[in-house]
Amino acid sequence: MSTRESRTIARSRKAAAGAAIGIALCAVAVGCTGRDDRYTLYRDSVVDPTRRVHVATFDAADGDANNRDNCEAARAVFQAHPGIRTKFWCEKGPFKKTATRR
Repeated sequence: MSTRESRTIARSRKAAAGAAIGIALCAVAVGCTGRDDRYTLYRDSVVDPTRRVHVATFDAADGDANNRDNCEAARAVFQAHPGIRTKFWCEKGPFKKTATRR
């Protein structure tokens, strides 16, 4: 391996380490603030009305109100299709396989 190749590999490793640290800090910052502007659109199933099927997640950088409004608009469009027998709904936060008990 040449010296030039060694330097390139070293630079790549440093860049990867820097990116990993940046991602970790970003994750910690979001976790520490507790801020989650995401909304998730779900539907049930004709066969099993208790089933939670993920349809879409809205997580635009425009914030909570924008994501909620877009989720509700999508819900209304899906629900308005003729012959639809499933129920669509939005929940704040990322996809959850099971509902959070209140």
